[in-house]
Amino acid sequence: MKARCIVAMLMVSCLMATVLPGWVSAESLSMAPLKQTEGVSAELMGTRDYDFDFNIPARGTEYDSRTFTMSASKYCIVQRTDSNYGTGSFRVVDASTLAPLGDWVVIDRGDSALIYTNTSGQTQYVRIEYSSRNVLSVHAVGWFKFGEFDD
Repeated sequence: MKARCIVAMLMVSCLMATVLPGWVSAESLSMAPLKQTEGVSAELMGTRDYDFDFNIPARGTEYDSRTFTMSASKYCIVQRTDSNYGTGSFRVVDASTLAPLGDWVVIDRGDSALIYTNTSGQTQYVRIEYSSRNVLSVHAVGWFKFGEFDD
């Protein structure tokens, strides 16, 4: 008798496991998809991520080709996800004049750091400058994370 009950419970469990996932879906729960712009990840904290994948030169500096819009009080974090040896230095510069808006921040492989917060009270158009003091160039991969957006 116990064996029949156990077999019956196992069959019901298997049947529920195969049927139930079809009943539960985003449509049935009335969940609207997150608004997302191409190349930008949607996150709960109101941040926007922009991928990077470039070589940081051993000498001199380079600039990311993109211009970013930073309204007042927004911040920029660099997050390196690569496992390559060597540090990279990052800072935010004015997009039109390339004048530094912040100090150099050294970021090692796998680390992240805040490199700038817009405290000017105005919208700024910025680019990211990167450099290295390593003997060889460093291949860096990661994200520029701009934060605290309302949408």
